[in-house]
Amino acid sequence: MDKCQGKHFPISPDVPLRLFSKLADEVKKNVREAAENILFIGFAETATAVGAAVAKAFHGSRYIHTTREQLANCEYAAEFSEEHSHATEQTLQCKSTAKLFDGVTRVIFVEDEITTGKTIVNFINALKSNPRIPNRITYSACSILNGMSEERTNELAELGYDFYWLMKIDMSDYKDSLIPEPPKEIPKRTTSPSCEYLRIKGMLDPRSGVSADEYSAACDSLAEQLLRIFSRKSIRLSGKKIAVIGTEECMYPAINAADMLREQGAEVYTHSTTRSPIEPHFKENYPLFSRITLESFYDKNRTTYLYNSDKYDFVIAVTDSPKKNGFMQLTDAFPETDSFFFVSWEAAMPCSYSPSDVTVLLKDITGLVEPLPAEERQRRIEHGAHYSEMLPLEYRPSEKYLKEYKDALERCAFETAEAVVSVCNRLCKAHPDGKIALVSLARAGTPVGILIKRCLKARFGVNAAHYTISIIRGIGIDRNAMSYILSQHRPEEICFVDGWTGKGAILGTLTEALADYDGVSGSLAVLADPANITELCGTYKDILIPSSILNSTVSGLMSRTFLRSDIIGDDDFHGAAYHFDLKDEDLSIEYINKIETAMRLAPADLPLEARPDGTGIDEVKRIAADFDIDDINLVKPGLGEATRVLLRRVPYCLLIADNLEDESCVSHLLRLAEEKNVPVKRYPLTRYKACGIIRTLGKKSHGDV
Repeated sequence: MDKCQGKHFPISPDVPLRLFSKLADEVKKNVREAAENILFIGFAETATAVGAAVAKAFHGSRYIHTTREQLANCEYAAEFSEEHSHATEQTLQCKSTAKLFDGVTRVIFVEDEITTGKTIVNFINALKSNPRIPNRITYSACSILNGMSEERTNELAELGYDFYWLMKIDMSDYKDSLIPEPPKEIPKRTTSPSCEYLRIKGMLDPRSGVSADEYSAACDSLAEQLLRIFSRKSIRLSGKKIAVIGTEECMYPAINAADMLREQGAEVYTHSTTRSPIEPHFKENYPLFSRITLESFYDKNRTTYLYNSDKYDFVIAVTDSPKKNGFMQLTDAFPETDSFFFVSWEAAMPCSYSPSDVTVLLKDITGLVEPLPAEERQRRIEHGAHYSEMLPLEYRPSEKYLKEYKDALERCAFETAEAVVSVCNRLCKAHPDGKIALVSLARAGTPVGILIKRCLKARFGVNAAHYTISIIRGIGIDRNAMSYILSQHRPEEICFVDGWTGKGAILGTLTEALADYDGVSGSLAVLADPANITELCGTYKDILIPSSILNSTVSGLMSRTFLRSDIIGDDDFHGAAYHFDLKDEDLSIEYINKIETAMRLAPADLPLEARPDGTGIDEVKRIAADFDIDDINLVKPGLGEATRVLLRRVPYCLLIADNLEDESCVSHLLRLAEEKNVPVKRYPLTRYKACGIIRTLGKKSHGDV
């Protein structure tokens, strides 16, 4: 057992993190990082944190750890025996073995201690026997302690397996021994503890394989959200003695969170529950003096242990288990501690974006709702269904239309970047203390929120939080998501973000919904506000924002948001589906990176546009009157909204401003209209460059086109 790892022994979190960093440095001495595509594999349980920390040091690497759990929707890449362990059988499970190992040139196993190397060899043999894993891979291993003899090390080197370690130890005369003295008795609890359950979103599961960078970002996000919750509750950390407890294979998130708490001035110790049944004894120099038996957080029929408990001001338990097993039993391990926080780290719905860019507050409904074609959706809407009760079929762009998007991205990247910088200027003036919680309206607002977050940090030194949530016209905002955000932020910190304005329907819904939230501003930050309804905009012009041209493939592969009571429960966030079938066509990150590059060239001191007179609703009413439309919701003004009509609805016609000097901004619309046989009419638009009109199936015409 290693006292410095943060597993069995309580220890200040900076100690294991420094130890893990030293091991990463040792690996870097021997492995050319830039020349390799590395998959790091940690071993459950004890080396899961070591593996995560070492992988973090190699940017662009992948990380997975073995597990003794059974994962849903995963396949076995390998099964092998860890001969010296109390629980010998281990597995490597992933969504796709071929994808996990695709392009990998080197696998590096990460252990806390290597005694004979048999486990590593067993593992390598299991991987080599899998036909889905390339045979060109180089295998290496690293560990904190190396107990192998020199002869054994040379023997494995001849097989082509390199080993790196921090400390060599001699285990040739190692013997099991039992000390007869009894362990320290843990007193019984005499008071009822205060226990609070905290849900924190954004969990990534390294058991099935993750990007090392993204997993590190997810762990940082967990810690940052925890700090914000404590700040919101006015809980003072400085000078407090705190324990942060991990659970079995979930070690690194707890250690990382503990270190962030330590940086706030707290005296923090971290260790973890474990399956390891080690005998404690109350004798001088014996390392483990107390042990408590717990029901596993993952399986109520499994026994786990926690060692060397102490008295703390409060205890924080961090688990990635969806169950609440073991939480209350944990309070018995700390009978002299009265305050407990039980952190359930929950997976966010999958998307293309990193947890460092956005926390997605949506329920994953992938596979639960059959997408419908536009005409069927329109028919149901006309018979009383709400649009949020259905998902649209995703438009798969033709090669010609995809070229329209790419051309528009080249043309409009700088103008879009200028709008982002301008919005950030206005946000900083509105929030001079720099405390900003961006809340983007999924899904069009999501990439815009990411761009604003990145710009605020890079150009203005503001580290804003960013969440994406659902708001539905005619229904309102996701109240569960709002409760989640307000548990971490003061009302005045919140700023809502969308891509653009049309006629202002969503802002109206937002304003109405926020009547229930004292202190939360109804201001909406957008890149383009041709409707002239918000001060927090990049421009009042109807500019083409390239992300408006596509659907999920430029919005994190997320669907439109969804709300129906048979799928979305009272405690759930609004839902969305993940379009995994479009993964090979995903342009979401490419889009963000393109605009971010352009942002670096945009001047930081852009003059703020003067606000024009009037609003867009008057123009919408004129269009409705000219086309004999009773419901103005059928009129969708602006480049972004007109594109949505042609992509997702049943269009009646497309209006193009008759005074355009440069029609490149509507080129994609004309292409869509041609593909879908939608009539195009030149019309005297003033605020907008285009407008889409939705066809009602029960009415054949809206005036003459």
